[in-house]
This record gives sequence, structure tokens and C-alpha cells, in this order.
Amino acid sequence: MIKNNNSFFLKKNIDKKYQNITFNSTELKLFFKKRILFFNKNKNKNKNKNGIPNNNKSSINAKYIETQTILFNFFLKKKLNKKDLFLIYIFYKKFSVNLKLKSKYSYRFKKINNSNTKIDSYIYLASLIIRLPNINIYQKLNTLLKLNDISLLNSSKIKKNYLKFLLSQNIKQEMIMINMICEHEF
Repeated sequence: MIKNNNSFFLKKNIDKKYQNITFNSTELKLFFKKRILFFNKNKNKNKNKNGIPNNNKSSINAKYIETQTILFNFFLKKKLNKKDLFLIYIFYKKFSVNLKLKSKYSYRFKKINNSNTKIDSYIYLASLIIRLPNINIYQKLNTLLKLNDISLLNSSKIKKNYLKFLLSQNIKQEMIMINMICEHEF
């Protein structure tokens, strides 16, 4: 019952693009309960990167940029250079405006097709948003909440344990940011 109500609530927020959304106390409890349940279930799925496949596919083709592959490649990097951070920032802006990412973009970041990217891309982007230095904590949290909502709504499509673990870490980061903001504000 909780899962269905919460899924409906998340879907409604995404469909409305998070505009004019208010939470009552029951909805807020369901919102956090779903996240905490997912986190507790998946926090120990795969703590190391053994289950993560190697970076063996080029993310930039001669004609287009493949969203999932380039975000995965950035995720694997320990240190991101300025160009990488700039590209992540462009994906952040694309997502912020559309609440979706397309599977392929041109070099000028115009969508090539109308197919949305896989759920993996949203999980990778959520973990990369945290590393962006040019956006503040409120922007990071806002985007992280939306990315995690989309990921949780489609969590049944996530088959790989390392992605479940990564999503649980994104949820943990979301909670940390909420606590930081609450401590700072009050």
C-alpha cells in the first residue's frame, strides 16, 4: 500500500515538473520512508567497485555523444578535469530544464533522438552532481531529490547490484545535505 501511494505521489510530482507541489505530513513521511527502506535494503549490496564493468566503450562517437556511456565514464574517474565538469554541468542544466535526458546528443548538445536514456544515467548523474563546484548546496539537493525520485520510481528496472548500491549512496547523500541545510538554517 505504501509503495503504491508513494509511487503515485512521485509520478504526480514528476508529471507536474515539481511546480506548485506541497507536502502534507503523511506524504512527507511516505516520501522519506520509501527512501529509507530502499537505502537499508541496498546499502551493503556492493561496497567495492568489483561489480562495476570496465570502461571499454567510447562515450563520444564521431557523430554524437551517448549520455549513459559518458556519464558512466565520468563516474569511474577519480579526478575530473575542467572539461569533464563542464560537460556534467551541461547535463545538469539539460535535466533541470526538461527533467529528462535523451540517450544521444550532438556535440552542441541538441537531442538527436527522442528516446530517453536508461535509468543508469540518472543514478550516475546524481552521484556526479555532488562533485560540481559551481552550483550551491540548494541546487545540488534540488536536483538530487528529483534524480532520486525518478530512480526510485523506476527501481524495479535496476537489475545490477552496484547501481542499487550507488542509488542508496545517493539517497544517503541527500539525507546528509538535508541535515546540513537544517543545521545551517535553524
